[in-house]
Amino acid sequence: MSQVSLTYNPVEDRMLLIVSNNINHPQWWLTRHMCKKLLEMLNAELTLQYELDKIQSLYKENKKNQETSFADKHQQALHDAADRTEVHKKSTPAQPDALLTTRISLDKKPDNLVALYVYSRENHGICLDLDNNGLHIFLDMMLKVAIKGEWGLKQARPIENKLIE
Repeated sequence: MSQVSLTYNPVEDRMLLIVSNNINHPQWWLTRHMCKKLLEMLNAELTLQYELDKIQSLYKENKKNQETSFADKHQQALHDAADRTEVHKKSTPAQPDALLTTRISLDKKPDNLVALYVYSRENHGICLDLDNNGLHIFLDMMLKVAIKGEWGLKQARPIENKLIE
């Protein structure tokens, strides 16, 4: 089991992704450009899942007015996983061996999991397996850190607005 945290480092003007398990705590720098791309990817994945859920619910249920909005689903996912998240008040200092992220990708896995791959220039990498709640939590964490860093809020706001609809 891994714990994931994101913090903003104003000196580097980057997010620091820390993946902690019982053995080690690898750290990855995420640039503003990389974060914007990742926000778009996560939003697209969650939007796709939401649309597929709506289609499936039309076939499975005959109840009227059972539709829940994307924003409601996001808030419910965050509420359901509230005990899995932790808000960091202060920036976590980076270790000297924090790696610069140069490539990120998402991949579908069985059991409705999405694998988030993070790679460095040296081809070091990690994989985070995120369920639906994990995707919502990670997107929410990234939005909060991006807002804290005052990163292109005009580009981050459409994602946030879509969640609020």
